[in-house]
Amino acid sequence: MTGHSLIASIAQRLLTPKTHDGLSEIIAPNTLDLSLIAPWADRIKHTHAYYWSGSLHYINPIEDYPPGTCTADFSDVRTPDRTLLTAITNYTERLSDESLDRWGREEALRFLVHFIGDSEQPLHRTVVYWR
Repeated sequence: MTGHSLIASIAQRLLTPKTHDGLSEIIAPNTLDLSLIAPWADRIKHTHAYYWSGSLHYINPIEDYPPGTCTADFSDVRTPDRTLLTAITNYTERLSDESLDRWGREEALRFLVHFIGDSEQPLHRTVVYWR
């Protein structure tokens, strides 16, 4: 939780004024604190409503456990539609989709902030598959 909050706090300090204003349309300007929303996706992934989001926190290269190197061939991932990389792409698109209601865009922001943090954590690269 602390790692996600720190990454989001640093990111918020680097926002351009235009980006800050855009995010303030989704979350009120006086409450726009990315460090507070960053851990949200970990808190909710075990709930019934968001159980489906668990696999989005990782990149799972096939047969890469234990990893022999620090790299992965991202063109060959297990369930490519349910990984961290596709989640970042999906929620970036949803965040900019003005046809979504306020919660739809806020949810996208919450996931995106969290998943960017996950992408920087090496233990999120590989998950053990039980056979």
